[in-house]
Amino acid sequence: MIKLSLLTIALFASISVQAAYVIKIPMDKEAVSFKQYYDNVGVDPNENNNSATDPSCEIKNEDFAPFSGQLLKVSKEENFKCVVDFIVPKSVFDAECNSNYLKANTELWDMMRSKGVDGVSSFGYYGECSA
Repeated sequence: MIKLSLLTIALFASISVQAAYVIKIPMDKEAVSFKQYYDNVGVDPNENNNSATDPSCEIKNEDFAPFSGQLLKVSKEENFKCVVDFIVPKSVFDAECNSNYLKANTELWDMMRSKGVDGVSSFGYYGECSA
């Protein structure tokens, strides 16, 4: 019985052990090429090409410049005409980093709605919280 209990404890301990570290690599957003991403999804938001979306979808990568963001993808999905994927700086838009994140997020979402965005497929942060 003791051997079974020890084996069970060891098994649970080995299952629950996960990496407790994160490797962070500094990256310049401007140096990243999303060409491979565009090749895979078929829509490059840097081009004036909204073929996958409704004409009311006017969002472009340049619209994210005031927010230091990057538009990654524009698509049309079931029940949505203008769906986007984008990234923005963590130091501005993440609640852990910025106590005024709500104001920044409201301005970003207002801009996207004004350009016809009615859905978000994914979004992400780049960078870290400012020191």
